[in-house]
Order: sequence, then C-alpha cells, then structure tokens
Amino acid sequence: MTVYIDVQHMGDPIKKGRMGAAFGERIDQTEAYYTSLYAFYMGMSLRERNIEVINISDGTYAERHARVNEYDQRNSGSPTPSVYIACHINAGGGDYSAEFYDSRSTQGSLLASAINEQVATQVKQIKITKTIPSNSSDWTSNAFYCIKGVGRAIAITAEPLFIDNVEHQTLLTVDGMKKLGEAMADGIYDYITAR
Repeated sequence: MTVYIDVQHMGDPIKKGRMGAAFGERIDQTEAYYTSLYAFYMGMSLRERNIEVINISDGTYAERHARVNEYDQRNSGSPTPSVYIACHINAGGGDYSAEFYDSRSTQGSLLASAINEQVATQVKQIKITKTIPSNSSDWTSNAFYCIKGVGRAIAITAEPLFIDNVEHQTLLTVDGMKKLGEAMADGIYDYITAR
C-alpha cells in the first residue's frame, strides 16, 4: 500500500510562484506554506506505521497524476489500490473541513469519511467536517480536477480548514499543522486497516 501526498499550489512550471489562498502577503500566510507543513506531519505519521509514502509536489496536475499512475503501474501486483491525497487549504470564510472525492468512487467516500472522523475527534478548532462528492459539472469541479487524472488510486482533495476563518487561523502554527496532519494520517490509517 502506497500513500501519495501531493502538496498542490506549488511546483507548477506554468503557474510559477503560485501559493494558493492567503490571508496576507507574507509566505507564512499562504496555502502552500501550511499544506507543506500538514503534509509533512501526515507523511511522517504514516511512515512511523510502516506505510510507504511518496511525496509529489511538482508539475502540472496532469503531470502529477501521470506520475502517480506510472508508479502504480510498476506496483500493479499489489492487491489493494494506493491512496492519493491532493493537499489544499480552503478560503472564503467557511467554517468546516472538507474532504472531496470523485462522486463515482465508493472507496473515495469511505476514505474521506475516515479522515473527517479523526479530524473531528482530534482537532477541536474544526467543529464541522464534510465528506463531499465532486464532479466536473458543479461547484465541486475544482476539487474534482485535482484528482480526476489519478487512475487506480483512491483519491481525495483535502481542504481541511479555511485560511481566512478566525478560529481555524489558531491552527496556523507548526503545532497546529502537526495536530492536523497526524489526525488526517490516523484517518488514512483507519481506512487502510479496515480494508
């Protein structure tokens, strides 16, 4: 079992310097800064449990998806599909954590729900969690395009907090991102071990 952790909004050769959502102009006020932190702690927590983790953080989304598919093809003898997490942070003043999955994927729904259960239990600043089906034809299309090119892997787009929500901003510290990343890892681990 491999978990791919993709820190999106950075490393795109076409949209250089793009840092995603922000609540200020400094680098430590941007989505890319905080997704890098929670993704690091998520990966370390999974590695401590002997889960193989591959970090992806460069190229266009299509190039990243192609690379994941290529790596998965090399491991095609694995009895279980891998997991792909497209890491983001939301903006727009919302008050919830969202895990988006391909609306056609039952396993994606289960993975997203497992992550949300752990986030709701462990991260008190996040009071509402949502497991949201995504597709190409409605308001969820941006989340869908973050994962649509991934083939065999069970894929979700993680938007675990809102960067411009005052209560969520209390998590925008190294300790807060560690707590969030470890909670998400617990959810991924729960999903993997329940299969």
